[in-house]
Amino acid sequence: MTRGPAEGMRGLSAFDYARWIRGAAALLAAGTLTACSAVCPPAPTPTPTAIVTAPPAAPTATPAGGISLLYEAEDAQLIGLERYTHPNGGAYVGLWDDAGCSLTFCVTVPAAGVYELSFSTASYDDESYNTVAVNDRTFYEALYTAGEDFGPSGIKARLNQGDNTVTVSAGWGWFYVDSLRVSTAQGISPFAYAVDGALSDAEASPNAQKLMRHLVAEYGKRTLSGQYASDRGINSPEVQAIYGLTGKYPAIIGFDLMDYSPSRVERGAQTKQTDYALQWGRRGGIVTAIWHWNAPKDLTDTQEQPWWRGFYTQGTTFDLDAALNGSDENGYALLLRDMDAIAAQLKRLADEDIPVLWRPLHEGSGGWFWWGAYGADNYKKLWKLMYQRFTQVHHLHNLIWVYNGQDAQWYPGDDYVDIIAEDVYTQPRDYESHYHLFEKALGYTRQTKIIGLAETGVLPDPALLAGDNARWSFFITWCDLYVVDKAGNLSDVYNEPAHINDVYHSDDVVTYDELPQWGEYPAQ
Repeated sequence: MTRGPAEGMRGLSAFDYARWIRGAAALLAAGTLTACSAVCPPAPTPTPTAIVTAPPAAPTATPAGGISLLYEAEDAQLIGLERYTHPNGGAYVGLWDDAGCSLTFCVTVPAAGVYELSFSTASYDDESYNTVAVNDRTFYEALYTAGEDFGPSGIKARLNQGDNTVTVSAGWGWFYVDSLRVSTAQGISPFAYAVDGALSDAEASPNAQKLMRHLVAEYGKRTLSGQYASDRGINSPEVQAIYGLTGKYPAIIGFDLMDYSPSRVERGAQTKQTDYALQWGRRGGIVTAIWHWNAPKDLTDTQEQPWWRGFYTQGTTFDLDAALNGSDENGYALLLRDMDAIAAQLKRLADEDIPVLWRPLHEGSGGWFWWGAYGADNYKKLWKLMYQRFTQVHHLHNLIWVYNGQDAQWYPGDDYVDIIAEDVYTQPRDYESHYHLFEKALGYTRQTKIIGLAETGVLPDPALLAGDNARWSFFITWCDLYVVDKAGNLSDVYNEPAHINDVYHSDDVVTYDELPQWGEYPAQ
């Protein structure tokens, strides 16, 4: 999809942004559920080997008692899959090389509650992301397989007392399954929401402290609504479509500083994103900002990868490692030049003490953006360089730093991060809580941090957030096709209008009209 330099974010879908490398095809595979009675044999003893290490417990929210059940993949119901034999005996199945392939286990447990579903899997080539459906809930691409040797990969899920169907279907990448082990597990702890709210910047501005204090107060109770604006801020098609439907504005509006990148400006890019952010911040709305950072130099600028795709790894040959290790002094100087250009825009907000949920270098671990193409160490160096330059050189103390690298190994450290956030794009109308991502983010650090959903194509169902105790601090829906059609009218492709209305009117969701008067809000 193409666009000109002054179009802001309009015309470029989040598939194009966030899933370029993996491709839209990865999102089209859907799980096929089979009724449990058709999978489980009628005999009292199920076909899969069951190892019970403790007596059945009464149904509880979180079952106790060390249940461990082993199911062999070759004994499950297979559609379009082949059986293979291990060199040392035993069997496994694969290959999920067609969208219709699936494997369905019938899992029988003595008590309802949260269970660990640990699959023994191996990738056909490098890595894979596949879909798991548990009864009537589907977790798209949640089953990650890291390599070609068999190892554990799993998710947590709520199971009903008695029979449950667990179906593995195609996603992105071919892989093999040897077995499934089901064992008791703990859900997300209430202590996950015990955040002290201290900001990493010791000189954080009064309004940055107020905003963080408010986020802490709501965390674990209610989720703040958010929407990225393709252009014109509060007057963007997405925000106005939501307001026209619900009569409410989101608590958070997102802005992209992409077209302030010097390598875009010198090619004619223009934008008023900071003006729109100021307008929203002056109204008391919460501002979040990202930066699709066009590489400082060495843009490929070909027909396939034009200059305005210079934030992609494929759109530039800029060597981040060389710039950071001293072998490319000009590259390092250009990094600072670019940071200074963005700092100048953020300073306009700082001058009015408008706090910003600042989410730089997003999705770094995916590798599809150049700032993630040279590994975790260089990513962390770049993060710290930006943090120090913004806070110590430009004295930007209105920023709340949101880490969105989406991997524990890429986490730059508690001294440089205030909030952790995840991005997720799945199927249209998939209103899941994505609690497996929430729990994953909790593991990035031993320090308790607020967890947010920084980008999503679909608004999560507040009832599922509450039921799974996965109470994201905020969700922020991406712009364009996720909310409106090409004419700027409300679209029902990814989010049904009735669902949007229900979410924005939920008691568990905070909208703009429910935000405090910041002038009266205590900073400490």
